Amino acid sequence: MATAFVCAISLVPSSPAVKCAPSRRDNGLLGGSLSHSASNLKPLRACRPLLAGGRVASSGRTVAAAGGSSERKADVSKVAVLRELLTSPGIKCAPACHDGLSARLTEAAGFKLTFMSGFAVSATRAGLPDTGLLSYGEMAEAGRLIASACSIPVIGDGDTGYGNAVNVRRTVRGYRQAGMAGIIIEDQAWPKACGHTAGRRVVGRDEAVMRIRAAVDERDEGEGDIVIVARSDARQAVSLDEALWRAAAFADAGADMVFIDALGSESDMRAFVRAVPDTPKLINQLEGGGRTPMLSPQQLEDMGFAVAVYPLSLVGVCTRAMQDALSALASGRLPRPSLLPPFEELKDAVGFPEYLALEERYRVVEGGDGSSSSSGSRRRADSDAAAAAAAAARVAAEAQAEEAAAAARVAAADAAAAAAAAAAGATWQQQQQQQQQQTQQQQQPFDVVEPVVIEPDEAGGTGAEAWNNLEKTRSSGSGGSGWGNWTRVLRVQVLGPNNIAKLDFRVPAGFLGGLANTVPAVAGIDLAGLVERAAARSKSEGGEDEVVVADFRDKSTGDRVRILLE
Repeated sequence: MATAFVCAISLVPSSPAVKCAPSRRDNGLLGGSLSHSASNLKPLRACRPLLAGGRVASSGRTVAAAGGSSERKADVSKVAVLRELLTSPGIKCAPACHDGLSARLTEAAGFKLTFMSGFAVSATRAGLPDTGLLSYGEMAEAGRLIASACSIPVIGDGDTGYGNAVNVRRTVRGYRQAGMAGIIIEDQAWPKACGHTAGRRVVGRDEAVMRIRAAVDERDEGEGDIVIVARSDARQAVSLDEALWRAAAFADAGADMVFIDALGSESDMRAFVRAVPDTPKLINQLEGGGRTPMLSPQQLEDMGFAVAVYPLSLVGVCTRAMQDALSALASGRLPRPSLLPPFEELKDAVGFPEYLALEERYRVVEGGDGSSSSSGSRRRADSDAAAAAAAAARVAAEAQAEEAAAAARVAAADAAAAAAAAAAGATWQQQQQQQQQQTQQQQQPFDVVEPVVIEPDEAGGTGAEAWNNLEKTRSSGSGGSGWGNWTRVLRVQVLGPNNIAKLDFRVPAGFLGGLANTVPAVAGIDLAGLVERAAARSKSEGGEDEVVVADFRDKSTGDRVRILLE
């Protein structure tokens, strides 16, 4: 695989251009047959074709805009754009990308094409070296994501084609279907080695040429066009002469562009250009210390190269930036602001503005008849706003009508209740008390215990006779403890949750014996003593109207029990 990542600056010189003859395969797209020149191919935002109503078609067919029938110009295929770039004046710098984000950023920076690097994809996708460990399927999927994230042509690293000549055809077909405009096929033996590293081996001449012929046949006989880039690693594996022979043979086999990796000097580079004069040539500029001399784009153009790829500019900078950020986090600091863009910039980089624009374009608005209509039908914005305002007015009117109806129902209920109360002869205060009691019963549905009529049997007799006897006993001062309190009354309350009364009754203070039958919680309590002390306290405080005898919580029921001396 060519080890390629991308430089981040658009380099398009204005000096004399490279003169490259048309490829051996001219599908009518080479000789100026395109409707526009490369100088008019302005950089596109990654999602701009999508916002315009369709993607750049890999087949070159017209793609109809979604949501409408308005006519627009047919999209030019990425392959056609790449072919024109290869024959137009000026060297084309291609940073190597490894994922959708790096492809988007490359396009946003103004580059006309990019290169999917096997080195970069192996490193970022699997954390592995570029030694053939990733499969054809993994590389094709990576290429699909990269190609779908940008509108510029992508040249994919196809390695050795992953097998014999038949496998090469399948690889070329798969890369084309993934949306890549070009593919590199090399002559290394399997397992392959990374470019600019030791241990590389190449297959024999016949097999090497057969791989390129298979790729060219798939291009010519398959379902769509794709640019074939033939690469030789023979310069490092064998010799310069062997590499030059293979480059010329690859061009004769029909390759659209040729590439010799790891050229060791400027002399090697010039020899390569002379050996293949009529076919566009690619040069690999390995940043950071490769075998090939690093020259300026102008120098490369003057030599005769059409494309220069930069394999490490993106993946190398990403790696160093991640190391610095992790080092900062490990020491309790945030990464430097120069390394960490604001969140808003990150959202722009990954395409949030384009997504939100599309989301608004296809926003669904409810129609007046209950049906749905789409803003994608190209209605004007003012009609959308009017429909929204009308819908809001309807909602407000419905809410007001419902509120008025509810108020009318409440008023009718109040009137009916008042009429019923008047008919029954009840006062307004009695009505309110009844409503409060009903509310309390609804809130706390306890069984109400009816107050027990306590008969003073200890005094003898029953009813009025017993009370007369008790009065006589009380007035004579006899009757034991508590009889002096018959002039006072005890109020007994049993309160449930939220202090809602479950029991509330009164008994003479002098009679306490039967109270435990009604309120079991007072059993075992010296109520007589408590009453005596409460009476004494009331007397000392000037005859207070109501004195607390007891106030406690029944542990068995949780009810509050209050006994007051009135």
